[in-house]
Amino acid sequence: MTRSNKSLFNYTTCPSKGSARIADGSLTFVSGTGSVVCTPNLTLSPVLHVLKFSINLLYVSTITKALNYKLEFFPDHCVFQDLQTGKTIGSGRLCDGLYLLDRSPNMFQALFGDNKDVNWEII
Repeated sequence: MTRSNKSLFNYTTCPSKGSARIADGSLTFVSGTGSVVCTPNLTLSPVLHVLKFSINLLYVSTITKALNYKLEFFPDHCVFQDLQTGKTIGSGRLCDGLYLLDRSPNMFQALFGDNKDVNWEII
């Protein structure tokens, strides 16, 4: 989910007045959907365009499926590992109920290639 549609391609508005639940439990309007090209080999889709969000959010399932990673959750942090090699790729820390992605070079390279202008968190 993203607040800005500037990084989305194949953008389509949501005429059906779709909604997304936000952290306080309320529903907010989904303006549209599109795709984000992270690297030549990784496109995330569908990505919801939600104006009320202040940060960009990635679903755990998006990362685990797209990159063939596993994710382990602990009371105060999480760890991403490559399923084939077992190598730790990245981690996150718990902050106000969300696991915030550490700015690990390996994790961001896997997700976003050389694009340094990204700011995504994990839910």
